[in-house]
Amino acid sequence: TQSDVDLASTSDAHIIGFDVTPSEEVLASAKQAEVHICSSDVIYNIINEMEQEMLGLLEDVEVLDQIGEAEVLAVFGSNKSKVAGCKVTDGLVQSTSRVQVMRKKRVVFEGDVTSLRIVKDNVSEVQEGSECGLGCEDFERWEVGDKIQAFSVSVQSPTLA
Repeated sequence: TQSDVDLASTSDAHIIGFDVTPSEEVLASAKQAEVHICSSDVIYNIINEMEQEMLGLLEDVEVLDQIGEAEVLAVFGSNKSKVAGCKVTDGLVQSTSRVQVMRKKRVVFEGDVTSLRIVKDNVSEVQEGSECGLGCEDFERWEVGDKIQAFSVSVQSPTLA
């Protein structure tokens, strides 16, 4: 009814109807008020449409999977740009990794790797047992002994299950 459209419009809601057909006037009013009407005589169609509407409200989720660890052995660079001289102690570190810098079991930085080098060569990954230079944008407070945890980042679409 028109009052349903008015109420849905003021509360930013959707109208769900089972086994009813809205009149042309109500449909026109709903379109003008930008109110979504879902109506069907099959309950499963309504359920599926509502699930799709709810999924549309959810944002993709970033998932972090730990892929490696490193330890800072030395700090190099000037006041403007410092990098950590590291040894990868477990797994690997990738140039696309998200890292957490741990100091005394506390996270002091979380961000993305912006520079990963072996000697002077840019590399895409460094394996366990190898040494490398690692830089992160907006982080200059490296200290010898810092632990670096490296993560791969993937994006997952949300589900209702």
